[in-house]
Amino acid sequence: MDQAIVACSTPPGRGAISVVRISGKEVKSIINKLFSLEFDHGTSKVAKTSLSDGFNEKCLISCFEGPSSYTGEDVAEISCHGNPLIVRALIQKCIELGARNANPGEFTQRAFLNNKIDLAQSEAVIDLINASSNAAMVAASKSVSGNFGENVDKILESLRKIRILVESSIDFSDQDTNIDFMQINDLFKDFRRLLEDFDERIEEGIRIMSEHRVVVAGPPNVGKSSIMNILSGEEASIVTEIKGTTRDPIYKKIQIKDLQVDIYDTAGINDETIDEIEKLGIDKSRSLIEGADLVLEVVDAENKDFSLKKNENILKVFNKSDIFIPPKEFEGVVISALEKKNIGALEEKIYELLSGGGSDALFSARERHRNLVKKTFLEIDSCPDPIDMENVDIAAEHLRLADIFLGDIKSPMSADEFLGEIFSAFCIGK
Repeated sequence: MDQAIVACSTPPGRGAISVVRISGKEVKSIINKLFSLEFDHGTSKVAKTSLSDGFNEKCLISCFEGPSSYTGEDVAEISCHGNPLIVRALIQKCIELGARNANPGEFTQRAFLNNKIDLAQSEAVIDLINASSNAAMVAASKSVSGNFGENVDKILESLRKIRILVESSIDFSDQDTNIDFMQINDLFKDFRRLLEDFDERIEEGIRIMSEHRVVVAGPPNVGKSSIMNILSGEEASIVTEIKGTTRDPIYKKIQIKDLQVDIYDTAGINDETIDEIEKLGIDKSRSLIEGADLVLEVVDAENKDFSLKKNENILKVFNKSDIFIPPKEFEGVVISALEKKNIGALEEKIYELLSGGGSDALFSARERHRNLVKKTFLEIDSCPDPIDMENVDIAAEHLRLADIFLGDIKSPMSADEFLGEIFSAFCIGK
């Protein structure tokens, strides 16, 4: 990490302003040579620099001296006009003065390696950038602020109290010392409850950061495409009275409250068709149905007995209530796509089924966190119950491994390749 790194931190393209970020030991020298400016922590100064013959660019230079900066190193952020030609010329000047192009996520990686943030916070930075709903944005912001890490610390503290007592019982087993195994087992039960609660919070954090797949399916000509268009707020699908109009799945991103939803309009399922192209469309429909988080099974009065023969993740929707009355035994949402009746109730039901009733995520979470907690549970479940003098050695080893897995959430003891994989998902300049 000796060499300074440089990159544009704002999105590529033209705009009012672009920001070029530099971090590293050579930053003070680079700023001085580029702008004839002294590097003063916490200041923002306007200065000119020559980028080519006859072209001078006026910039705003903000200086942050390490360790009081994002990366923990000396950092300068140069605001210039948002022209890609100016940005490239400015970056090239910095490279000529000793910097190099930053890798994706390298600024945040340096922040992690300089102990400015832990790994969970580092992951939350990209989650915050990629958040596609307000709830996801709030959850990621809480993780960036350290909420997730505080929860991990609380659980680790509980686990390490047990480990201290267990290890002490081993160390003093040959002495006339009273070991309170009742206390150890009580603490073990408390720790498990904490871990179970944390596991639920992780599932909620993953759910709120995820995009959900909803598939609109059913027989031909029941109004699937009309429902798709209403939910997406645009004419995404062609609507006609001709059966089999939709052949290939149509896909749109929509927002239902705080959930990001990928919704698919599919070809009508008609098992009696002899049209080979229509059959291909139906095969694609069935494939999407199998991988869906929720299927809207749309029927009307003429197809009231239709069934996808799928018992899970199904919401039955009766359409065309403006001209037909649904059967008394119908269990689902009754709508009229033509008159846009009861669409709000349909959206509420979709939200309820996808969200489990609401969202109160305390932090954002990832599959990596879920897997580490699963490994922790495997070790905890392998612990003797109850722990006593006869099995305390076995318990100590499982508790030690559980400690490692939980600790890996924030501060993994792993190779550079692992960190590279995480930070490579970041944009350049972050």
